[in-house]
Amino acid sequence: MLALLLVAAFFRFYRLDAIPPGLHYDEAGEGLDALDMLGGDWRVFSDTQGGREPLFAYLLALTFAVTGPQVMVLRGMGALAGTAATGAAYLLTRELFRPLMPRRARWLATLTALGLATGYWQVHLTRMGLRHVLLPPLLALGLYALWRGLHTGRRAPFVWAGVLLGATLYTYLSARFVPIFLGLFFAAEGLVRAAEGRWRDALCVRHGRNLLLTAVLAAAVFAPLGYYFLTRQPGEFAERAAQVSVFNPALNGGDLFGALRHSFTGNYGAIAFFGDEDGLVNLPGRPLFDPLMAAAFVAGLGLALWRFRQPAYLFTAMWWLVMMLPSALTYDRVPRFMRATGTVPGIYILPALTWLALATFLWQRRKASLRALAIALPLAAFVLTGSLTFRDYFLRWGPGDIAAESFYTAYTELAHKMVAEGRPDELWLYPTDLRINYPRRHRYILRFVGYKRLPPDKFLSVDETDMFGKLRTETAGKSRVVLVNMKTGLQWEADFKGVLPFVLEKYGHLEKTFRADRYDLLYYTLDAPSPSFAPAERWQPVEATFGGGLHLPEAAYGNAAEVASVNAPQAPSGEMAWVTLHWQPDGPLPEDYQVSVRLVSAGGRVLSQVDKPLFSRWHIPPTGWHPQEDVFDYYLLPIPAGTLPGPYTLEVAVYSPATLQPLPATAGGTTAAAAPIGALTVTPALTLPAGLTAETPLEARWEGG
Repeated sequence: MLALLLVAAFFRFYRLDAIPPGLHYDEAGEGLDALDMLGGDWRVFSDTQGGREPLFAYLLALTFAVTGPQVMVLRGMGALAGTAATGAAYLLTRELFRPLMPRRARWLATLTALGLATGYWQVHLTRMGLRHVLLPPLLALGLYALWRGLHTGRRAPFVWAGVLLGATLYTYLSARFVPIFLGLFFAAEGLVRAAEGRWRDALCVRHGRNLLLTAVLAAAVFAPLGYYFLTRQPGEFAERAAQVSVFNPALNGGDLFGALRHSFTGNYGAIAFFGDEDGLVNLPGRPLFDPLMAAAFVAGLGLALWRFRQPAYLFTAMWWLVMMLPSALTYDRVPRFMRATGTVPGIYILPALTWLALATFLWQRRKASLRALAIALPLAAFVLTGSLTFRDYFLRWGPGDIAAESFYTAYTELAHKMVAEGRPDELWLYPTDLRINYPRRHRYILRFVGYKRLPPDKFLSVDETDMFGKLRTETAGKSRVVLVNMKTGLQWEADFKGVLPFVLEKYGHLEKTFRADRYDLLYYTLDAPSPSFAPAERWQPVEATFGGGLHLPEAAYGNAAEVASVNAPQAPSGEMAWVTLHWQPDGPLPEDYQVSVRLVSAGGRVLSQVDKPLFSRWHIPPTGWHPQEDVFDYYLLPIPAGTLPGPYTLEVAVYSPATLQPLPATAGGTTAAAAPIGALTVTPALTLPAGLTAETPLEARWEGG
């Protein structure tokens, strides 16, 4: 067994500090639960993130009490559980088949444990710090104790079985199917014995009292959690299951039988044909088994079903068939590998049966060459499996973008950066997408990695109806804002319209920029305490219509360089003016237009312009707007260095991105290619243009003198 544990440990601990990269928010949530427990909140169920069973967090809390909160401790707990599951699988398989094959049971156990140690699916899932990793070792040990009791008749193993099987209900949601599986197995085994005319030999009859003791003890262990669900939060027991259930009309679209067919074929077919597409839990699309091991699994399942009259074979076949139901009865994504965790380690017994049967057949031929082949074939199969696992996990998945995105490396890096350079007088601002009804779970990563060391931060929904007031509240007493713009992931379009850079530049100035692969940091110094961050204080009527269907009733603009004169219709040379436009469609619009805001001289020359596509606050282009819907657009218009002080005009043009032809703009009874929105005075530059100094000599010679 030591060799098996070493193999399992290698696959689970090798480069654990680097792969997976980053930290998933569910892992961070487990860590934060553990830290809350260290603070005295020893709950029996966590109500965050759809609900979490607490056993993993309990163990983390005890470990953190010694080590402090560390990502490696979090991940190491998962790797240790995966290694322990390998040893537990060996004990269970050997005990399960010991009466049937006294001499070969340990070889079957070895092959089962080897499959678990090297199989990609479980290597991937046990290299992360999530609660599901505790289900396989606890379930295997509980079932080992149960079969030990069934084989020996002694009471002590039944006691241990009750305690351990009850404890599985504190690990992961799929464990709730364990009582169903065991009940169905004992009922099926009883029917088999009854059909043979030997009903008194049924396991549930011969060991009825001890099995009842096991059930009572398991119920007693579950009682605190059951009491919580019954008296405090009865809805939470089935809340998450109901959300993802195939019976949920919101998911099945009213076609329950079609959804069941798709879910069952997708999840049970994941053995060999198509895998989970979620990069968090799998190399997207990779089946549970490689082709050779999948063939061995199918043959082993057939063998187990063929020999169903023998309890060990019936138990093994039913284990996979029943414990796949937590995955097969959900429909939010098909297949779902993590929810099939309850099939482990039983799922690895089935291919092991095939390899043992093949090796036995060859060994019994009594030829040296065939006996050598009996050893070499299974060994080669598992070496191949391990090699494919190493390639797919460490060489393909681990270094790729899928792993980095799935484990939010950007937020992990940001947490370290916040700790390293954060100041109490600054706010780290994370825009979030209004369209995504999604809890701000990424903050769990920041809170865990930077536990008690973070500067102030805010995840702000970019909703133009209330974001400016929230920003004013959050920046009270702050002198700097660090704007975090994600370039990948769910939030990469959060501030699609650039609203936050607009108001931060309007009431402050960009101090510096830091660019990384997955995010940018924009450091803004606020030019006044507690600015209002209003997108427009004084509107000016425009009453322009573009193309007969797009109305611009009003606009606002001013000085983005000096907060003291932010609303004045002026801007210094070499700085920026701000412009806010208020749009209303008079009816359906035929095309998704773009807008050009321009600074024009008295002679009609365009000195500066900014072009942007039009979008509503929901990121909907003009063809999706409703009549009379209010849409606001924001611009920072550069005033070129060297622009002479004096009066200029701001004008707006709307054009087709396909033809670049402007729409006719009608304002004040005049139709042109653009509509004026007001006069802007360019004032003298605040600083000399780059390359010029006050000491630059000037020589001039005038004719005639």
